Amino acid sequence: MRDGCDRITNVKLMLLCMYAVNRSCGGLVDISIKYFGNDRLLSLITTSCIGIKRLCLVSCNNVSDEGLCETAAKLGLLEQLELSHCQFFERPSNMWEAIVLTLSL
Repeated sequence: MRDGCDRITNVKLMLLCMYAVNRSCGGLVDISIKYFGNDRLLSLITTSCIGIKRLCLVSCNNVSDEGLCETAAKLGLLEQLELSHCQFFERPSNMWEAIVLTLSL
């Protein structure tokens, strides 16, 4: 039963976050996502708010390595990327190389 409640809570958190991102009208510069993030949410954030300077993801186990690389590539002003307790799906070493290369350009 707890898993069902967690899923409902995650959906509500996702909707609330999407609403906040949309309300920011592109002015968002700092965002922390804990326990509920996924590639779709990151895509919305990078499409709506290209001026983000700080992105923090904590326990976002539904974020793929490709999603994270695409996010890093689209956020040209990103100064700080914090990842804590996240699991990635494919070859983490390649992902880190791609992110470092993207952020250094």
